[in-house]
Amino acid sequence: MELLQLKYFEMVARYENVSRAAEELHISQPSLSNSLLRLERELGYPLFTRRKRRLELNSNGRYFLSLTRKMLSLANAAKLPGAGALPPARISIAFQNYNERIFSLVERFHRENPHVEFDVYGSTLEEPFAGETYDFLVGSSSARLPASMTSGSVV
Repeated sequence: MELLQLKYFEMVARYENVSRAAEELHISQPSLSNSLLRLERELGYPLFTRRKRRLELNSNGRYFLSLTRKMLSLANAAKLPGAGALPPARISIAFQNYNERIFSLVERFHRENPHVEFDVYGSTLEEPFAGETYDFLVGSSSARLPASMTSGSVV
């Protein structure tokens, strides 16, 4: 199954007519019909009830159309918003004890990566964090990491 087939299927479902969809897509009607038939063969079930000059989605087609729209939406969301641009990102950091170094590291990273936004939260030992809520938790510990883990890091 190819992304192009999904686009074709969605357009035919919208127009309920292969000729009009082909015209909108700027492809030949036979090419579009063949693409739909290949898709139906690959899926193992028909997507349309064929009437004289109209195609009507059957129950399989309605279900597959809902999935197709989700897949096309995800594919569009995966595209970067411009040449070389990065999609916006958010990083949430929670820290247990105030540490000026954390803020200076976040500020420096943000200057170098302006597309990244930060949410910074603070707490005390009396108010523990829900760890799964944050991208990073920063606490205090007397334990030391092995040198191989701290080499080159900004912790």
